[in-house]
Amino acid sequence: VQPDVASQARAALEQLVRRPRGCFEQLTSMMRLYALFQRLDDPDGGPAGRPTREVHDAFLAGMQQLAWHETPTGGFSWFGHGPADPRLTATAVATMAELDPWSLDASDMFHRTVDHLAASQHDDGSWHVTPRDGDPHPCAAVTSLSALSLAETGRHGDPLQRALVWLVEN
Repeated sequence: VQPDVASQARAALEQLVRRPRGCFEQLTSMMRLYALFQRLDDPDGGPAGRPTREVHDAFLAGMQQLAWHETPTGGFSWFGHGPADPRLTATAVATMAELDPWSLDASDMFHRTVDHLAASQHDDGSWHVTPRDGDPHPCAAVTSLSALSLAETGRHGDPLQRALVWLVEN
C-alpha cells in the first residue's frame, strides 16, 4: 500500500520503465515517461527524489540512443546522418526540455539542437518539410511543433515570435 497518489503513480511508472529501444517516436515517448519522475514529488515541476537505479540506467541508455539520431549539424534525423528533419529536431528539443535537469549530461546536445532548430527556420518564420516529391514547402504543423518546442525551452526570442506571426498569417 502506497501512502499517497504520487507514490502510487511513481510505483506504477517504475513498472513501465525499460531500456528504450525502437524507433525515434518510441524512444522520445519513453524518455518523456522519465520526465514524469521529476514532477511526481514536486507540484511545481521541480526535481523529485532520486530515481531508482533501474530508472537512472534506462534514462542514460535513452540519452545515448537519442544522441545516435543527432546529425553533425545538431539536428535530428531518422538514422543520425543525412539532412536533419525539422519534425524530429523539434521533438528532440521538446523531449530534452522536459527532461531537464536530468539532461545535464546532455546539455551540450540540448543547446546544439535548440540552436539548430532556430537556425533552420526560414526567413518567413516557418519551417519547411520535404515530401516524397522532393519539393520543400512551409508546413503549419511543423511550424507549430517547432514554436511549441522553442517555447518549452524558455526561448521566447525572435524565432518564436516570427513563427507565431507566420502561423497567424497563414
